[in-house]
Amino acid sequence: MFLQRLCSSIVLLGLFAASIFVEGLGGLLCFTLLAIAGTGIAVQEFCRMIAKKNLPAYPLWTALAVLLPVLGVLYAEINLLLMPLFVVGIVTFFCIALWIQLLCSGNRLEVLQKVMNSAAVFFLFVLPFLFLAALYREDRMIFGFLVVGTKIGDIGAYVVGSLSNKITKDGNHKLIPSISPGKSWEGFFGGLLLTIAFSVALFPRVTGYSWELALIPGVLLFLFGAAGDLAESSLKRICGVKDSGKLIPGIGGVMDLVDSLILNAPIFLLMLALMDFFVRQ
Repeated sequence: MFLQRLCSSIVLLGLFAASIFVEGLGGLLCFTLLAIAGTGIAVQEFCRMIAKKNLPAYPLWTALAVLLPVLGVLYAEINLLLMPLFVVGIVTFFCIALWIQLLCSGNRLEVLQKVMNSAAVFFLFVLPFLFLAALYREDRMIFGFLVVGTKIGDIGAYVVGSLSNKITKDGNHKLIPSISPGKSWEGFFGGLLLTIAFSVALFPRVTGYSWELALIPGVLLFLFGAAGDLAESSLKRICGVKDSGKLIPGIGGVMDLVDSLILNAPIFLLMLALMDFFVRQ
């Protein structure tokens, strides 16, 4: 298991590093591979999980509805200022497609359930993944900061929590045992401090802001990343599954990798917009 996890991690880190540091089309193609997996497959995994609780959807079509606009942002010249209009167009098109599906349903309740669930999944995923794609196209280094800053909190929480559990006599203090029994307060504060340290060290370099302002993304990235991770843990417990999928050997599903980014992407971009408005005036 460890060897599989190590090999998978090396491949993923290699693709991620290439997407950030390789100039031109090569880097973009590496990111496209990650986007196809992180968007299309994650949406399908989500649909399959909720289907286990009699909440059927259209996994393939919903995944394509989310993935195609993401690829559009990557390869079309769409300015961030035009993103709201672009999103409205995507939502309109998908809603029309769902209404047409209802029209052709033959009054079947199953179709209505699939349409409603697909619409819900679409709205849960489309904005976060669009924001990630737009940020990558706008500034690869800031995008890299967002991803690494999110994941370093996960790593810090896991490492500190594991060490603390071995050192302390009575074990760790559980964070939310009803959702995720393995997460602890010790890991929470360890991950938070590591994320803040990472942000203070690198946020000024990639954005030009002061180290004092770097405390803000340090706190936000960890808190909302942890919230996204806990939300997926709650979903998996509800659906009665251990992992979202089995695509990545030694790791599990794609959703298990991108869950913490789903909340962090819009929060991080909103934070950057507010900083640009209030600080750089």
